[in-house]
Amino acid sequence: MVRGNNRQNIFNNEQDMNEYFRILNFVYGKYPFELYAYCIMSNHVHLLIRSRLVPLWKNHGATQPAVQRLLPNEV
Repeated sequence: MVRGNNRQNIFNNEQDMNEYFRILNFVYGKYPFELYAYCIMSNHVHLLIRSRLVPLWKNHGATQPAVQRLLPNEV
């Protein structure tokens, strides 16, 4: 799960959310996974994924730093 500090918003607009999905697509290219469901809210994200080829921590480990660069003051 990705969550903002003190439950603050990490996505301020639709463009921020689209950028998050672009990051997920990039991570998918490095560490393929199956995305079964997601819930994206202004202050956090839930992903239901399965990774058969690499440990899940690699997927999350690659996503989190990219989100922190995207939204450095919120995450």
